Amino acid sequence: MTALLPLEAPASGLRWTEVEHGFHVAHRGDAFAGYVDTTPDGSFVSFDEFSTPIGRYETLASAQRSLRSTTSPANARARHRMQRVRRHAAVAAGGVAGVLLLTAGVLAPYL
Repeated sequence: MTALLPLEAPASGLRWTEVEHGFHVAHRGDAFAGYVDTTPDGSFVSFDEFSTPIGRYETLASAQRSLRSTTSPANARARHRMQRVRRHAAVAAGGVAGVLLLTAGVLAPYL
């Protein structure tokens, strides 16, 4: 693999690196911001930091631009959906842990 220099996009605060041929990764500071993958037909698909697809684009530059705006409706909806999923998963995990704790407490005297 050839080492490639990161491409800077100062206006957006994103730093782009082509980690593999056709696979571009974006970082904002030290945080992962998303990536753009090249499809077999030559188009580009961008994904946000949660690997949620944002869209398909004809050029690499337009796919990269789609990650610049964190306030775009598509990005905001995806972020909100992911936060809701995480919240529900945390509540479910807590419920299961509570039930297991109660079950263990009830069965402990009989063991």
